[in-house]
Amino acid sequence: MTSDAEKLIETYQSWRDHVPIEERARLKVLEERIERKRRSLDETLAERQEIMERTIERMKAAADNDDQLSDGGR
Repeated sequence: MTSDAEKLIETYQSWRDHVPIEERARLKVLEERIERKRRSLDETLAERQEIMERTIERMKAAADNDDQLSDGGR
């Protein structure tokens, strides 16, 4: 029994089997470009995530510091 994902992969592969020879080189160029852009986007999103996490930690530290100051340093 095949899953939906497997069916999608089979469909994807089946259309690729029918690409005309004269378009295969162009398709390869496009797929390589897509992969580079995907990697670049992944790296960009990861960097944004790191900045967000550092900022949240600073916000928590500042809030804890404010709480300590309002409690008279207890």
